[in-house]
Amino acid sequence: MKNHISLAQAQAHLPDLVEEVVEKGRRKVITRNGKPAVIVSPAKRTSRRKRPQTPKPKKNLVEAMGNWRSDELYESIMEAHRIMRSEKPRPVHKLDE
Repeated sequence: MKNHISLAQAQAHLPDLVEEVVEKGRRKVITRNGKPAVIVSPAKRTSRRKRPQTPKPKKNLVEAMGNWRSDELYESIMEAHRIMRSEKPRPVHKLDE
């Protein structure tokens, strides 16, 4: 286990241990009586990327509309409705034919 070091070794070589952790960006586990006791890790990890923040869900229709004015929204809905009514119905294909 390369990332494990005994407490006695850590005390004797603390400056080297800190330098290794900071330079390589890897954590070290200090053991006491052969069992993990403490983890030494760099204060700032440069190798990890921040997680992208997921947008919060909209609470209601008004919030979801954003900057739309009500008359614009109404006209857009009515235009979509006119287009749907003017289209010819599409044939439905049966699967068992």
